[in-house]
Amino acid sequence: MSSNDWTGDGSEGELSVNESKIRFSSKTSGTPFNVRLAGGVSSSESLFFEVEILELSGFLAVGVVSEDGFLPGWKNKGMFYNGNLTNGSAGLLIDFGDRPSVGDKIGVFVERSTDGVKVIFYLGKRCLGAGFHLDGENDVFFPCLSVTGLAVVKYGAPKIFPCETNRQAAKFSDSYCGDWTLKKAFEGPELVEKPIPEDANIILRLSLEDGDRYALSLKVGNKMHTTLKLSGKLDAFDTIEVGMLSSTRMLPPPELFDMESFLSTNLPNLHKMIVGEDGILIMTGEAQELHWGRHQEEFQPLREY
Repeated sequence: MSSNDWTGDGSEGELSVNESKIRFSSKTSGTPFNVRLAGGVSSSESLFFEVEILELSGFLAVGVVSEDGFLPGWKNKGMFYNGNLTNGSAGLLIDFGDRPSVGDKIGVFVERSTDGVKVIFYLGKRCLGAGFHLDGENDVFFPCLSVTGLAVVKYGAPKIFPCETNRQAAKFSDSYCGDWTLKKAFEGPELVEKPIPEDANIILRLSLEDGDRYALSLKVGNKMHTTLKLSGKLDAFDTIEVGMLSSTRMLPPPELFDMESFLSTNLPNLHKMIVGEDGILIMTGEAQELHWGRHQEEFQPLREY
């Protein structure tokens, strides 16, 4: 298929194509401009394409759309990835992956088989897994890009399809970054273990902001935010300074109330942490200790869009 044959959605956006490079932008503030490949796609064959982000000012979604679903602005209806899974107008599944940014390469694999049609997404070398799985779908799906703002991307359609189609674990720039699930909590001078409510899904996220400072977010009932700074070494541990928490102010479920109060009070009192050889993140203070295991979100593909 030709990578030069792209068309806009009929709205006031701008589109220019120079060989494999596509530059497109929306004109109306807050309203996306959509472009799609105009031809060369079959309803019976699988399809794989990649989009490398060269410039981005705003938000970009990458996916596929049928001819009938290709419409202006928020009326566009297809299967897209922008960090979330979306149909072009509404978020369908939140935090499916990281939000794409400059330098990222997003892959989309439309895999057709007797089991129907799967739309599998890739971010860089990582397979995010099937975002959508449709039964017996005979529509032709065209590569489609949607931007609110301005984007310059490089489009390619490798002839070899990906071998990996299952979701892969995320890789991080250091041992602390990423999402962690609370496994154990201890309190008091004797560090007595504190029960974690059954089926509680308490998630800590650490995101590196610069060389020694992390953004910290914690989801219990409310969502809390602060910063964590590496301040030195103490034996094998990194010493840390945790800022004061800001939090949403909803009433948590009764079974989470005590744990949320414990964490919001004690996080700022933590003063060292380490990731052990077993992969457990240990954070300790004078009278508190928290053990976290790597959190790997599992998603079931959406059956409609």
